Amino acid sequence: MRIWPISFATMNQKPIPIYVVHEGGVIHNVIGVPPGVEIVLVNQDVEGADPEEVSASPLDGEPCCIQYFGETAEEGKPPG
Repeated sequence: MRIWPISFATMNQKPIPIYVVHEGGVIHNVIGVPPGVEIVLVNQDVEGADPEEVSASPLDGEPCCIQYFGETAEEGKPPG
């Protein structure tokens, strides 16, 4: 009998978000995100950011820049 791994995302069609909030510094990549998990990087340091990259935080509505990491995200863009 062969057992195939099933991720949570496969069962629910939507990954579990884990929010990482930071201000200042640089995060270049998040590696090893398990299937069914999506890392949402919320950067609250918007000084000097391109206005097109600034949006409302999903946590508190404050201005921020958001990047996504995980199996459904591509190069920091939202999944989908």
